[in-house]
Amino acid sequence: MIPEKPRPNALAIANSPTSFWVSRKAPVASICSADPATVLAEQAIRDQRDSEREHSPLQAAADAVEIDTTDLTRDEVVARIVELLAARRPR
Repeated sequence: MIPEKPRPNALAIANSPTSFWVSRKAPVASICSADPATVLAEQAIRDQRDSEREHSPLQAAADAVEIDTTDLTRDEVVARIVELLAARRPR
């Protein structure tokens, strides 16, 4: 009998749609000429289309742990992921 391969941990990273436009070092507008309102509108259309498509819709795994990164630094996100993985590690 072949042992079942363990399923990798599933993570779903979420953040505010507008958080991309506010960088901790410099506003994105200073390095990108795209209009934020246009990009956000196009992103909303894309996300809706991708989540509603018939084949392989964009969605988090049923058992995914969601991490909202809206107000977290990169180091805080990494620390949270490491913490989650450590908690799931078999002892």
